[in-house]
Amino acid sequence: LPTSLPPYLPTNQVLGLERAQSWIYGGFLTLF
Repeated sequence: LPTSLPPYLPTNQVLGLERAQSWIYGGFLTLF
């Protein structure tokens, strides 16, 4: 998983959710 993009630093809830989803999806894509 890319540790350079932590999902726990959101500017607001909406951007936080989008950032977390992109980070999680990116992790799954790198795993598979």
